[in-house]
Amino acid sequence: MALLAGINPGFILIALGLIACFVPVQRVRNILTVGAPIAGLSVLMLAERGLPLASASVLNADLILYYVDSLNFIFGLGFLLLAFLYGIYALHRDDRLHEGIATIFAGSAVAAVFSGDWLSLFIFWEIGTISAAFLIFRSGTKAAYQAGMRFLGFHILSGVLFLDGLIYIYKKSGSFSFAEVDLISSFEHPAAKYLLAALAIKAAFPLVHTWLKDVAPKTTVLGGVLLPLFTTIVAVYALARLFPGFDILVWIGAVMAVYAVVFAAIVDDARRVLAYGQNALTGLMVCAVGIGTPLALNAAAAMAFMSLLGIGLLSMGAGALLYSAGTARLSALGGLWRTVPLTAL
Repeated sequence: MALLAGINPGFILIALGLIACFVPVQRVRNILTVGAPIAGLSVLMLAERGLPLASASVLNADLILYYVDSLNFIFGLGFLLLAFLYGIYALHRDDRLHEGIATIFAGSAVAAVFSGDWLSLFIFWEIGTISAAFLIFRSGTKAAYQAGMRFLGFHILSGVLFLDGLIYIYKKSGSFSFAEVDLISSFEHPAAKYLLAALAIKAAFPLVHTWLKDVAPKTTVLGGVLLPLFTTIVAVYALARLFPGFDILVWIGAVMAVYAVVFAAIVDDARRVLAYGQNALTGLMVCAVGIGTPLALNAAAAMAFMSLLGIGLLSMGAGALLYSAGTARLSALGGLWRTVPLTAL
């Protein structure tokens, strides 16, 4: 039990997802992809909170590979529950690379939020970027290829900015520990600017949000459930760690929520509607992080949890419509409940 309690649940998903990429038998892959989040949830329940549970030393840098507290527990629990629902939702697809990479993508998000230092979080952040791009390219269309390249452009830039910020932090403190970072009181420090810019892209702040509405309707039917949610909510978690109580986030989040709701009301593609809906909910979470009180941070975590399950299930519904009707355009789907009553339910 003590050994299991020291394993980051995200590692389990990444390892089993990697194995699934090479397993030719669909039923065995289904067991792996559905069982991975169940195993991750079981391990999470054994974790002791507030202590480093797994660590490593790489190039004189001390990494905390597994750390659980009251904040990341809620984020990680939401990720694992959605990964489990997704595993059931994807049982019909016989594509070993897609199934394996999707599980790796989910595992990267889980591993990132349960990392206990910024360098570990960054490493899993980049694993998530690469695996997310694969889910876009797997659609196999020219539009998906172009959207995937634009996605990579945005997120490679985000990763470079985040790494620049970490280098400044390490030069100043000699550590990547969460405890060494106080960016709000010294926002003039370059690290704060680099890190906020990186997270702005990842969370789809106004003016750098276009990747979200671009990739949502072009990724695979199954990948569209995970990609927008996991990418933006990992960024919300990082904002809650780095910038709680940073006043400007209140206004940025408010703008996000308002403009996203407006666009969600006028677009016709169901998956793009949900992307804007997720953007609006992310704005509310960013507002809560900007307020920064313990109650507000708890609210941000609760909204993230509900967004993962609520928007996740709605995305599954939109994907089912696309799968059964061949389109996700709302104007073309009137009365569809007569022919696909279970999907409607």
